[in-house]
Amino acid sequence: MMALLLRPLPGLRAELTQRSVDRYLIIMLEGLRAGPDSQDLPPAEIGLVDLGGA
Repeated sequence: MMALLLRPLPGLRAELTQRSVDRYLIIMLEGLRAGPDSQDLPPAEIGLVDLGGA
């Protein structure tokens, strides 16, 4: 997870890079919390189409 925060996937558009970094950061921080007050994850994961696949 730290590697994905520090070195996002190469070749992604800037908007997708920011979305993925935001998502990974929220996942990491929520994993450290104890309790039912968790934050919802940002919508829309990055898919194959975003990565240039079929």
